[in-house]
Order: sequence, then C-alpha cells, then structure tokens
Amino acid sequence: MSKPILNAPTPNQHKLDILRQHFPQAVEVDAQGRVRINAAGLQLAIDPSNPAGLQVEEDGYELRWVGKREAYHSAFVPVQKIIEPLPLESKNWDSTGNVLIKGDNLDALRLLRHSYFGKVKLIYIDPPYNTQSDAFVYRDDFSAKQSEVLAQLGYSADNIDYIKNIYGFMPVDSKIERDTVDESNQAQITVFAKLPKIDIPTPAGKYNPDFGYAIHQGGSAQALYLVVETKGYDNYADIPTKEKWKIDSARKFFKALQELPDLKEKGVQIHYQSKINGESLAQLISSIK
Repeated sequence: MSKPILNAPTPNQHKLDILRQHFPQAVEVDAQGRVRINAAGLQLAIDPSNPAGLQVEEDGYELRWVGKREAYHSAFVPVQKIIEPLPLESKNWDSTGNVLIKGDNLDALRLLRHSYFGKVKLIYIDPPYNTQSDAFVYRDDFSAKQSEVLAQLGYSADNIDYIKNIYGFMPVDSKIERDTVDESNQAQITVFAKLPKIDIPTPAGKYNPDFGYAIHQGGSAQALYLVVETKGYDNYADIPTKEKWKIDSARKFFKALQELPDLKEKGVQIHYQSKINGESLAQLISSIK
C-alpha cells in the first residue's frame, strides 16, 4: 500500500506551473496573492489572429450552492495531515484492494487525490442531517413526529396507533405510550423498540417495562441503554401502590444487571426511568447523560 505524500504538489499546481512556463502573460497574481488566469491574454498568446477566440455555448446542468466557490478553492489547499496505516487492525493487509479511512471528509479526499487523481468516476458522501446545529446554510432538519408522517400517508385515526419501528408496526396501549413513541425520533436515539415480555419477578407479580432505547453519546463513547416505563398519571402519588412496587423492583433489577462483571468490564450503562403525563422523553435522556 503506497504511502501518501505530505504537502506534495497538487495536480492543479503542476498544471499551473506548466502554464506559467509557456504562457507567463496569462497568469496574474493580485495584491492578496491570489492567482487569476487572464483568459484574454491566453487566447492572444495561442492565436494572435483571433483575439476574441471561438465562442462556444453549451447546454447542461450545474449544481449551485452557497459557499461553492470557497469550497472549490479550499479543496486544493495543501493538506496538513497524513493517513496512518493500521496493519494490526486490518484484514489481508498485503493483498486487499479496499481502503477504509476514518476522518474528516475533506482531509480524506485531499489525501486520496495524490494517488487516485483522474481515476475516480463518482464519489458519494452522505451529508449530515438532524444535527440540531444552526451552523448549516441549508435545511438539515428532517425530523418529524411519526404520527404526523403516518397521517400524511393516509392512515386513518383507527390505525394511527400502529407506529412503525424495527419490528414493523408497533401497537400502543395508551395515549402516553403513543406520545412517547412520537418523541422517539430524536437524532441521539440510535434505535428504540417496544420491549417483548421479559417477566421481571417482583413482590407484586411479574412485570414488563414498555420501551427500550439505545442512546448515542457522540464520538467513540459507549452507547447508553435506557428502559422506560410509562404511566398515564399526572402525579407519581396517583400511581397505585402495587404498580409502584413493580417500578421500584424494576429499578433495582436493572441496577443489579449493570453491576454484572461482563457488563461492568465493557462499560455498559443501563438506566431505568419511569415517565408520567407531562414529562418528556428528552428530559429523561438528559437526566442520565
């Protein structure tokens, strides 16, 4: 596997050097040091008898966006980073034809340009979305309540309770469950599901919590796991005593589960929270992070 060359001349820099060598009158530099090609001077140098040049109009399409010119110029700034090979973490290092690069998209493309310039027909990069950042000049927020999406698709009120998730369609048993599902489209939630029956033993009988979540913390941090029990009451004091026993038992159950040697060694974090009317899922997630 060839090593990338740090600060090697870019293909465009090489072309510019050739242009300066043969047509110095066509290359200008302004007071800020920016290079500008004098098209009229180049045309005159190539064909003095036809200073106007041949006018060609082409029909076609062009992508335009805010910052396109700046992006074009920044793409040819000499890269100040290197690709670090990791043979011990790779498979078939000496024979593979594949390369997996982790890092900033622009830095990676600059480095690849040295070895693959003119050889790539298409590069597809998935743009960021649902970042909850105001720094983007384009719309990147495509989040929507699942009930709204289903309504737009023409689901009737009788079927709106069936919310699609990793299992297909999720039946809910109460309004607070439906509201909780609608809140489960946050960007930091990697996946969620209505939990199958796991029958946690409690003094008040077997108990099954409602929802399970995997919460992304960003970077390489271990994901958080959140188990949520919903109760359609306005105050915790209104929850029947028998149900409170089950909630308390479940909280102790998941706390003990997290202390198991295998899970503790891997840094797995499992949290259990109950949710009543008026409480948001975002509040529960914030309380455990």
